[in-house]
Amino acid sequence: MTRLYLIMLFAAVILASCSSNEKPMSKEEQFVEDLLEKMTLAEKVGQLNQYTSRWEMTGPAPKDNAGAQDLSEQLKSGMVGSMLNVIGAEATRNAQKTVVENTRLGIPLIFGYDVMSMAYPLHQIHGN
Repeated sequence: MTRLYLIMLFAAVILASCSSNEKPMSKEEQFVEDLLEKMTLAEKVGQLNQYTSRWEMTGPAPKDNAGAQDLSEQLKSGMVGSMLNVIGAEATRNAQKTVVENTRLGIPLIFGYDVMSMAYPLHQIHGN
């Protein structure tokens, strides 16, 4: 009889540990989950791409604006998730509008600016 009680206790512990105590998803979490389910693998990989603008290059600039058409097509196809060094509200708005209005899911870009934190040596800043 003791053996039966031990088996029942063991089964109860196993069943209790299998119960789901997950909280329901928030609206934001559900939105993200739904969006990820809609995305193709190519779109997910595209969101990982970060391009720099032609206005403020931090490396060698392409000659004769080479690649500008390719960048435009990449933006329109959703293969860019973020951009660096886009200067000005108009340029930012135009890039964002291109992506939101032309891509399948309308996922907006993330913008950043590549700034060197040590552009000025500390002794020049502090006057030493």
